[in-house]
Amino acid sequence: CLACKAGQTVEDFCFDAKNAELCKGVHGARPSKQLKAGRAGKECGVFLNSELPLKVLLVLPASQETSGPPSLLRGSGKTPPKATRISGRTALTVVFSRPVIALGADWSDKGNDGILPEEQMPFVLTACKGQPKFAVPGKTRWSTTSIARFDPEIDWPSDLCFQLEMNPKLRSFDGLELANSVAWERKFTTRQMMMYLSFVRSDKAFNLTGGRWSSEAHQDHNSHDSRGFLGGHHESQLHECPPDAIVYLSFSSDINHVAAFETLRAANSKLLQDSGNGAFDECGRRCLAVRPRGLSKATVYDLIFPRGGKYSKIAGLAGKEQRVGLMG
Repeated sequence: CLACKAGQTVEDFCFDAKNAELCKGVHGARPSKQLKAGRAGKECGVFLNSELPLKVLLVLPASQETSGPPSLLRGSGKTPPKATRISGRTALTVVFSRPVIALGADWSDKGNDGILPEEQMPFVLTACKGQPKFAVPGKTRWSTTSIARFDPEIDWPSDLCFQLEMNPKLRSFDGLELANSVAWERKFTTRQMMMYLSFVRSDKAFNLTGGRWSSEAHQDHNSHDSRGFLGGHHESQLHECPPDAIVYLSFSSDINHVAAFETLRAANSKLLQDSGNGAFDECGRRCLAVRPRGLSKATVYDLIFPRGGKYSKIAGLAGKEQRVGLMG
């Protein structure tokens, strides 16, 4: 290695008397023929590529099952990890074995609209098959010369499924190629969205009862089975809906109100009117108010948010069907 740094072969390096002490124990150290132009640099590059390659040491976050490349896990007889669940504003971090950028050369914070040049981009984040394009706002940057990370600007949205793929064109600062980049691809997921019925509002029922009406207080207990179920719902999960009812739905993550309502309307066309003025209300970042119509008296209905439904511009598609029980 010292010979490479000096631009010499081992024989020529050790032939120099001043290096005699360093070369003790080196067999066959002798003068060589005159070096050809570029020979030493080529030999040094071959040595570095074979002995000290640029490779991925770690991808975080990782569970015990995802601490190594999937290829190594397969070789060990262990099942390759399916995905790593992330939440909050957890950063995605990749640690490399060699410096990739010069000290202070991270362009993500210095002009260029905060975007790294292609040759410095360590990895890309792509949506899993069947999911919308990955659109979570955030910044990819080099926190050190050999550690890169992606920091989301918001909490990770729900129902995401995406892959972290290494940039195969990435090179170390001294020009070495990235070894075995495919083996370090990682899949990440986030929690599923949940939908709940918060309460039902009816001005007419409220006024007729002197303010004592509640959507949960009017159950026909004679219609329930021995377990307290009616139409597949427990009585405590059903809400009465008078003709002027407004149903307030809560979601476990932020929603795009137009997208969420269109998905609900398409799946419940007999209960919800076409979109337009008054079809729904925005009651918060995670709240949607809808107006079901045409419910028959003492009849149970399911208001369904379908699996695969869209409810946000940056979240994934609904991973599980959600439903709430209504009674006319």
